[in-house]
Amino acid sequence: MTDSEERPRSRGDEPGVDADSLLDPALLDRMTDAFFALDDEWRFTYLNDKGEDIIRNAIDGGAEDDLVGRGIWELIPEAVDTEFHDSYVEAMETQSTVEFEAYYEPLDAWLAVRAYPSPSGLSVFFRDVSEERERRERLRSHEEALADITETLAEPDQTFEGRVSGLLQIGAEMLDTEYGTLSRIRDDQYVFEIVHAPDDSVAAGDVVDLSATNCERTVLSEEALALNDVGEDEVLAERDGYTDWGISCYLGAPVRVNGSVYGTFCFYDREPRTQAFDEWQVTLVELMAEWVSAQLERQVVEENLRRQNDRLEDFATIVSHDLRNPWRSRRASSNCCLRNSTTSASERRPAPTTEWSRSSRTC
Repeated sequence: MTDSEERPRSRGDEPGVDADSLLDPALLDRMTDAFFALDDEWRFTYLNDKGEDIIRNAIDGGAEDDLVGRGIWELIPEAVDTEFHDSYVEAMETQSTVEFEAYYEPLDAWLAVRAYPSPSGLSVFFRDVSEERERRERLRSHEEALADITETLAEPDQTFEGRVSGLLQIGAEMLDTEYGTLSRIRDDQYVFEIVHAPDDSVAAGDVVDLSATNCERTVLSEEALALNDVGEDEVLAERDGYTDWGISCYLGAPVRVNGSVYGTFCFYDREPRTQAFDEWQVTLVELMAEWVSAQLERQVVEENLRRQNDRLEDFATIVSHDLRNPWRSRRASSNCCLRNSTTSASERRPAPTTEWSRSSRTC
């Protein structure tokens, strides 16, 4: 069956044009567009090479005979009651040009069509725009992802953890993966810090051996790693991440703080991908990892400043206390000096003789 393209069909007011007067066969054969002409009984009167190739591919079981003189709906009954059939009929009934894009399932293709009617038949130009539509869809998807990321990062009342959770959710949706995590490397341990997951198989605070993960390679190389099928990597296919946890595709980038690898920002799924991660997807994950890196470095700077401020406040408190009590400080200092002087004098005084001591006791 067919699906209508969101771009509206145009219905022109041009008068009908006979196919023979539109273009000569030599020129039609050199065109990049496919072309065919029908008479008023819906029979083919002419097809250029590209048009014939597409029509033959659309015929169930193929067709070896010449198509000229055969009815289009007889050869392709699946097209009846589709966008193509309805548009061609309308063009003939209204004698107005029609233009539309539609998906034709038997060909698994999107076709851009422009049909010119005349009293004697219909001239149809069409081309496969599947790749063009795919590029448009990718561009729209990219724009939506960037808009979502901007909105998430610009939320004034959101915490760092909340923003990272938002990025993980956006990334997982964009990449079509189940899981997304921000993890930290501590010695040989892999610590899940913030997690986006469809279930409770992994949660923030969980710890696993770094050697069991794909992230170890990301950490050691300090570069992004993209794997559309982990099972195709002989080394990683032997690790617990694949054999026990079933991680079958992976895209991750290193998170750095002050020049050292802090951990990874990654996405993964339990199903391998049929298509490799593209350059734009890898770049976007790298950019998100860089934002996380910058925020973590900022936290380190703010923590250092806080500690310095605490030490300065403690010092200022001591100095302020001394300045508010100068007399007490001087008196304490004088008493201290007096005690030291008395002690010194006592040490210099000669000890009494034994005889004097005895007479003193007998007095």
